[in-house]
Amino acid sequence: MNTAEVALEPSTPIAVQPATAPSGASTGRLDRRYVTAYLVILILAAILRVTRMVITSDDTFYPDEVFQLLEQAHRFAFGYGFVPWEFQIGLRSWLLPGMLGLILKGLDYLHLGTPEVYVPVVGFLSFAFSMTLVEAARRTADRLGGPLAGLFAAFSVAFYTASAAAALKMTPEVMAGYALAWALCFSLGSGSRSAWLAGVMIGLTAGLRVHYAPALVGLVITAYLYRNRNVGETLRLIVAAAATFLAFGILDWITWGLPFQSYIFAVWANVGKGVAASISVQPWSDYLTTFGFGSLALILAAFDFRRTWPALLVALLILLPHTLLAHKEPRFVFGMHEPTLVALAVFVAGRATAPRPSRLPLVAVALCIVIYAIRGLVVMALDPPYHAVLGRDIGAAVAEVRRQPSPAGLSVLTVHWGWFPGYYRLHMPIPVTFHKKPLTSVDQVDPGIDYVVVDFRNPVPAGFTFMNTYGTVSLWRVDHPRQALASGPSTAIPLDFSWDRGLHEVWQD
Repeated sequence: MNTAEVALEPSTPIAVQPATAPSGASTGRLDRRYVTAYLVILILAAILRVTRMVITSDDTFYPDEVFQLLEQAHRFAFGYGFVPWEFQIGLRSWLLPGMLGLILKGLDYLHLGTPEVYVPVVGFLSFAFSMTLVEAARRTADRLGGPLAGLFAAFSVAFYTASAAAALKMTPEVMAGYALAWALCFSLGSGSRSAWLAGVMIGLTAGLRVHYAPALVGLVITAYLYRNRNVGETLRLIVAAAATFLAFGILDWITWGLPFQSYIFAVWANVGKGVAASISVQPWSDYLTTFGFGSLALILAAFDFRRTWPALLVALLILLPHTLLAHKEPRFVFGMHEPTLVALAVFVAGRATAPRPSRLPLVAVALCIVIYAIRGLVVMALDPPYHAVLGRDIGAAVAEVRRQPSPAGLSVLTVHWGWFPGYYRLHMPIPVTFHKKPLTSVDQVDPGIDYVVVDFRNPVPAGFTFMNTYGTVSLWRVDHPRQALASGPSTAIPLDFSWDRGLHEVWQD
């Protein structure tokens, strides 16, 4: 067995130059070293992600992640929860919320349907999905540049800050990034089986993040060229991709009443009505500067274009179209990170196994990635984003409310609704209200509310009993709560999450 056979599914693609065994090393010894090194990488990847989870305490603080994913899963499973405007008009697919909702339903059937159980279960699933990205990177880089490139790609994905930070999240962008990584891997394979799998992954990526369509077209072209222009295998890939994406359209038909409604409405809202641009507008270069390391990696990998072009093509076909969009968020381009690191690994491994090899680039880039990861952990531990801290603190206050005997209602005052963890964490069918104005009188509290969460910097008037402070917020009990009216708020509160931007007017046009 030669070293090229270390890959799990070896193939002979165009322009790939597999590395050769070092002089004097037996192939059996090299194989054992390879497996040992890869196991160490997997262990380090797991440790890094668990460490981040411990440091951040709660990594589900992003409003879209809470209200458009976890909250909808809870509403599906238990029948009550907030309904953001996207789910009022049918602008989001039910695939991920529905799948998570089924998991919550299953746990509830086993009498385990509480946040103390289902939150760790969902967190473990997110962690497990994130580890597959390491394996996808290893296989892809192995096929492009040999075993050393595969190990270095796995190492890079294991430590790269963006991939580690997303390890406890299951948003559509993150899940699309995982599917895209495997789509690239299977596209570089050979045979009907890998063609079918590549197609399924391409269709899954399109359904989760249709904005990646240019990169998916690039993958189809890549598969056609890498398979020596095999029309039959390419057609199988296209059929599998179309069938998988069609399933998303059928799901929309079942849940919203119109095939592909969530995609049609998303284009109508963001392009036709300019909703995304009304949220924020960033310069075209924002992603290039935000991910400066990745931008440099793409430039370096281009020097070995003969071997790195498949990964480069995917990364650039995500990055470049997204630079044209006015509203930019780092999560939107999550899918570019894995192919970027794969391309960089192939380039660096090529320098280390060249006729005049140099280990310096390999060591230097590895150190940069490790320092980058450690810096991210230190910053998160010593100076975490305010919204992450706020979400964690409100979550602690909500957990305390759950421990109280028969609470009737909760109000979040002087704190933005976006950082509330939803009924997903509260898990009690009681009314929840939000008010931005500071408290001046207990009469401001809605009828039926007996607990309030307040920004700790805001004074609290008479009529409340202090319970505890949780970092940035404090929890108070209303001394004499007013009785709720018979027509009080429903537990399935329809909350228009665009109220503070005036976007509700858009839907009335």
